[in-house]
Amino acid sequence: MNALVIDIRTLLLVSAIIFLCRAGLLAYAWLINRDYLPIKYWALGSSLAAFGVLFLSLRGIVPLAVSVMLGQSGLILGWMCVTAGTITAAERRPPWRWGFSIAAAALTGTACFLLIWPDDLARTLVVSLPGLMFDAYCVYVCLGFIGGRWRRTTFRMLALVLSASIASSLLKNFYMVRSGSGALFDANAQNSQFYLFGIAVLIACTVIYVLLAEQKSQENLAQEVEQRKLSEQTLRTSEERHRLIAENARDVIWTMSVDGKVTYVSPSVETVRGFTPAEALQQTIEETLTPASQAVSLAYFTQLHADLQAGRPPQRFRGELEYLCKNGSTLWTEVMTYPILDDHGAVIEILGVTRDISERKRAEELVRDLAYHDRLTGLANRLLLSDRITQVMLSGKRGGHYGALIFLDLDNFKPLNDAYGHSAGDLLLTEVARRLKSLVRQVDTVARFGGDEFVVVLDDLSADRELAQSQAMLLAEKIRSVLAEPYALKLSADASHPAQSIEHHCTASIGVVLFLGMESTENEVIRQADSAMYRAKEAGRNRSCLFAGDGQH
Repeated sequence: MNALVIDIRTLLLVSAIIFLCRAGLLAYAWLINRDYLPIKYWALGSSLAAFGVLFLSLRGIVPLAVSVMLGQSGLILGWMCVTAGTITAAERRPPWRWGFSIAAAALTGTACFLLIWPDDLARTLVVSLPGLMFDAYCVYVCLGFIGGRWRRTTFRMLALVLSASIASSLLKNFYMVRSGSGALFDANAQNSQFYLFGIAVLIACTVIYVLLAEQKSQENLAQEVEQRKLSEQTLRTSEERHRLIAENARDVIWTMSVDGKVTYVSPSVETVRGFTPAEALQQTIEETLTPASQAVSLAYFTQLHADLQAGRPPQRFRGELEYLCKNGSTLWTEVMTYPILDDHGAVIEILGVTRDISERKRAEELVRDLAYHDRLTGLANRLLLSDRITQVMLSGKRGGHYGALIFLDLDNFKPLNDAYGHSAGDLLLTEVARRLKSLVRQVDTVARFGGDEFVVVLDDLSADRELAQSQAMLLAEKIRSVLAEPYALKLSADASHPAQSIEHHCTASIGVVLFLGMESTENEVIRQADSAMYRAKEAGRNRSCLFAGDGQH
């Protein structure tokens, strides 16, 4: 037994060195793998324990109260942090409140049996209890770990070492209680054996903690490699999917560099514009877009560069551009762009999608035409007529010149409908519309007011009322004369009539009114022209009458 007697201060210094070595190893591991929190707890706990052991080794050099309280505080808090690291490594949440409560109770007991009721045995037992409880909880957690096979085995080894430490502590406490002595720092064989066993446990735990950190690093590395393989496979799958989509989509998908050079065009460009992808890649913006669309595109790139220089996020573009086709025609498209950014927010390239909207454009044009034009004759309808009258009034107000409205009604329309049906009436109305359009200027408007009634709006007449009146009446007489010419109508066969050609005579009664600027409202002007037209009918039809304010002439 005498051979095993070693100076306790020496053993404490050896323990402090081992704690510091463990803290250094784990701190280095923490620098390599900062995501693994248990290493941080183990390193911190080892540093606190080294601090505590160093102060305990200074018994007799520094005051006893300082040595014991600082030493035991470092050991207990270090023990708690090491336990927290083990629990965290086992993928559980450390019970911090419980741990601090035990530490506070143990340190309170230590102070009490050191300063108030000095009792070495009671103080030694109180100090040993937190370690026993922390180690016991670690054993429970380690045995319950259900992770990977190698890490599970390592946790079982740690549980075995900690169980041996618990058994040693219990045996030491039993001997102290039995002997009635708490002289833990006496250099005797029994204390030396306990300290030597504690050093062995300390070394074994250090190896296991480093091993757990290394296993976790290897596990993370394996997961990272697997994740990278999965990401690469996902990327290849995504690229293949996008390539198939791009090559088989009806829309043209393209990419462009920030300086405006096209770097990719999907095969659908040949269907849309007639150019092969290779030809489209060689084209400049002048060879791709009409001048008006070039201006829109250049404005977008100017704004894009301004945003990049100012540090603003680049904006997407969505608009309609007119493309040039290989056969010389043009094609309206809807273009959407999406700036592709790198990890630093810089624009790598621009992804674009070009969609053929020619059918939509034609449909919109048709809807617009139906909204503003008569379906049978193609003339302006009442909605467009109202707008044109307003425009002529505004133009006259600015320029000081007169406008005129000619209101005409066909005199011999109903008998044709009664004799040959509505198809014959439609043919007559269409021919009347054609004759009217051939008689007016580009600035004038011809509209079908309803049924067999038509309206002609004249703009930019003379600023002199007499001359403007002469101009309007001259055109009205010309219209009356042309509409009075015979109509050759070719009727198709239907259920009531065979196919035939007929000649029909039809005249028109015409009312004319002059207006200047906004002196009269649109409805007043139409009502006045309509009144003049009825006066023409009353006067025998096939004539023109001018509304003069106090009557008709």
